[in-house]
Amino acid sequence: MKTFSAPIHNGATMRKKTNVPAGDATLRQEAENILSKRRKHPSPPDPDQNAQRLLHELQVHQVELELQNEELRQTRDRLETTLTQYTDLYEFSPTSYFTLDKRGKILRTNLAGAALLGIPRSNLLGNDFGRYVSNQENKSWSDFFGQVLAASTKITREFPIETNQGHLHALAEGVGDGSGDQCRLAFVDMTERKRAQEASREIGKYFRNLYEKTPAMLHSIDSEGR
Repeated sequence: MKTFSAPIHNGATMRKKTNVPAGDATLRQEAENILSKRRKHPSPPDPDQNAQRLLHELQVHQVELELQNEELRQTRDRLETTLTQYTDLYEFSPTSYFTLDKRGKILRTNLAGAALLGIPRSNLLGNDFGRYVSNQENKSWSDFFGQVLAASTKITREFPIETNQGHLHALAEGVGDGSGDQCRLAFVDMTERKRAQEASREIGKYFRNLYEKTPAMLHSIDSEGR
């Protein structure tokens, strides 16, 4: 009785031995080494060499998959760690961050962003950010927002903001995502600095007026009264 077996070219049909990328070659060599260590008791020679080679290829391929799965797991762990670090930096940053869509709706903000406007974060999402800009600056805000969406570089401008705590002055820095659909904005509260600048100007103005309205001539006197 004759028996027939399917032809197997070059000992294996699963893997071509030409033009193997360097990375695949390294992975295969590592798999071969691991498989060699696992074989404490090598199998006796198989009279059917083709079947033996096919079994070997299957075993090597299985070890390669195990190595790839381990590498993917390590990559996933690194990405999760990086994501956690990024999330912490974003959430707890002292800078107020906002992500807006092309209509100006708030898609995302961090804790500082909610604190800046004095509104719980859950109540901010979906709102038009322009509603928090002072009415006198609506045109300026619209121009700035349009420029940010269209630009791939940072654009900076100062805006008066209306919050639940009152009026504040903020420095806005924005950059588009490149698609024109979203942009990211960072706000820094400049209120105290603005107040200090205004106070300095008022003091300077006061002393200039005092000097100009003084009728008598002012003389400088040295330590000896001369």
